[in-house]
Amino acid sequence: MLLPTGQPLISTSIRTLFAGSGKQTSFRWRTDTGIAIDWRITLHDRLPVALVSASLGNLTGQAIRLKSIGLLTAPRLACAGHPSQWHLSTLGDTARAGNLAETLPSLNQQTIERWEGYKMPIPFELPTDEFHTDGTWRCFRDFLTLYSDAGKRGLTIAAVGDPVSFVDLRCKCDPGTLRLEASAEMNDILIPPGQWRDAQEIAIFAMPYAEALDLTMRWLASTHGSRTAKQPPVGWCSWYSKYDKITAEDVLLVADAAAKERVRIPLDCIQIDDGFQKTVGDWSLKDTFSCGWKPIIERIKAAGSTPGIWLAPLAVHESTDIFKSHPDWFQRDAKGEFAGEAGNWGPRARWLDPTQPAARQFLRQLIRSCRAEGFEYFKIDFNTLSDNARFHDNSLTRLQAYRSLYALYREEIGEAGYLLSCSGFTRGTIGFADGSRIGPDSNAMWYAPHPCCLAACFKAVGSTSFSNRILYTNDPDVTYLGTTWALTIDEWRSWHSYVGILGGLTMISDLIDKSPAAERLRAFEILTPPAPEPGRSLRGGIDPEHCELGFVARRPWGTSATLTAYNPTALPRDWALDLCLLPGLPTEGPFFAWSFWDETCWKFDGPALHVHAMPTHGCSVLRISPVPPGNEPVFIGSTLHISCGAAELADFRSTEGLVELVLSDAGAREGAIFIAYQGTLALQSLTGMELDALQQTSPGIWRLAIKNRQRKHAQIIKLSSRHS
Repeated sequence: MLLPTGQPLISTSIRTLFAGSGKQTSFRWRTDTGIAIDWRITLHDRLPVALVSASLGNLTGQAIRLKSIGLLTAPRLACAGHPSQWHLSTLGDTARAGNLAETLPSLNQQTIERWEGYKMPIPFELPTDEFHTDGTWRCFRDFLTLYSDAGKRGLTIAAVGDPVSFVDLRCKCDPGTLRLEASAEMNDILIPPGQWRDAQEIAIFAMPYAEALDLTMRWLASTHGSRTAKQPPVGWCSWYSKYDKITAEDVLLVADAAAKERVRIPLDCIQIDDGFQKTVGDWSLKDTFSCGWKPIIERIKAAGSTPGIWLAPLAVHESTDIFKSHPDWFQRDAKGEFAGEAGNWGPRARWLDPTQPAARQFLRQLIRSCRAEGFEYFKIDFNTLSDNARFHDNSLTRLQAYRSLYALYREEIGEAGYLLSCSGFTRGTIGFADGSRIGPDSNAMWYAPHPCCLAACFKAVGSTSFSNRILYTNDPDVTYLGTTWALTIDEWRSWHSYVGILGGLTMISDLIDKSPAAERLRAFEILTPPAPEPGRSLRGGIDPEHCELGFVARRPWGTSATLTAYNPTALPRDWALDLCLLPGLPTEGPFFAWSFWDETCWKFDGPALHVHAMPTHGCSVLRISPVPPGNEPVFIGSTLHISCGAAELADFRSTEGLVELVLSDAGAREGAIFIAYQGTLALQSLTGMELDALQQTSPGIWRLAIKNRQRKHAQIIKLSSRHS
């Protein structure tokens, strides 16, 4: 470790920043060894934001290796109030999240428990440093949030600026205090004499959680790029139906069922997952796909869907000719030994070095061959760049190698193709991926001793929700068409609602040729297309479970909020939400609260919303709308789409004696619309659908049930209204 000593040379300047500018103060040291160090701090002129950056110059006359650059150390951050009131977390991988009063297992212990849950040996050697063995340390990558007071008080630290490297954020938690260390991971890059290297810049946001996260994502979009032009796809993925036992016949049957049910569930994509190939590294088809790709691609396209494929391009099994013939293509550590391994396909797979020219050409050819077969949607998984790898291109940090890899994927897939990164929440894919899997596998179980369960998925999806449709489209992984395997009806509804309110990728894995019952198809219909406004975690700064997800929809006929809240506990519990967490919605009532799953409605005055006895692992999906003055008909909810009207209602007009609703194509072909009116409503005309029933379900609440909605036709409802 090299520390600067003596008096630095100090200078100041004004620099342009995202959403403003700032005064930068620079400190430069020259050490006795010939290393020069710059450390800079910038204060934003408009926002409560400070930025820290650093650079290192090699003036020694010989090449040096650089492991990391320290950015800041705060030996003692005091947090006012009881430590349990402060929640320390990150984005995506929230395994180390918790309040400051908790004692967590060490990072190594959590790693051991995770791999025991997988029933697999740990495929790497555990580190022995105190950050991994001492449970008082909590280590995060690139993002850290520390909040109390419902997320109104605290700070966010985030890697921003041009993408240079990953940032290690380490916190030692003692009662009431926090030691914070931030350093840029430089991965033993080689710096020739006379060259300088920048560390990754970080920003410290002293603002409420929701404001800080929104600003962070927009800042990243401006420096790392973003890809949000494509609509979030709706589709089918093979993995959870058959796992690696998928066959060509399974896919063909699903494609035929999708063609038959296209009026109800128009699938943008049918994606074939792991299991079609002989093994990773040998991407030729195994015997269960002996028909070849051509008939499969043709049937998928005949269903009106895009053919999609899963690939793990960096993984190469040791049994393959590629591995045996090209040992120089693989990631190696400082000793020249293989860096990392995987046992997912049986012992053992290794990782290609994406900076090695011949390996890069192999990756290009793999993508090109899949494109030539007709695939246009690519799910790229196992993008493993080992922590201890020294890349063939020794000038690249791990983040830069990651982004170079994804630039290659994007170049070969082309602008028209869809690229889904299956890498968790990482800056490595921003600007290249159209969609990003931001959490673990959504296996159909509430809890498991490993992260691939819904309890972990809620946390990952909620904690990363602010990136959705700003950096890319977030992929929460699949939902299901109803109870399945180990899920209760309440657990299924909670996950299904969360996926729907997020408004990201919407994928299922059910074998729809075997489960075409109308109620199961309708379960998917209510999520399609994804909600027009993306949902955000409402109390993410202080809620490790991210129990509430919602959005505010502003329309010419009024402003409303749609939200879902779930109960992660093993007992029923009451739940309350402060409406100030829904910006743009008035905090003073009265309000209508309409419940999607049980079609009930009630009035409340605010500023808090209460739900009593939410069932174990159950949820409420609610639409909140202000009660207008006077006695005019007002739209309060819909069972056609999980967004409760935000997606399926294109227009709502109420004039003297007439109510007119215009529907979009979104949502189910049958369902109910709810209108509050202290008078009498009668059907005048329907266009593009049929009437099932029109009735008053409780005083002042009208339910209009419709069926057989016609896609690509005008859908208009006209009602006459008469005051009582």
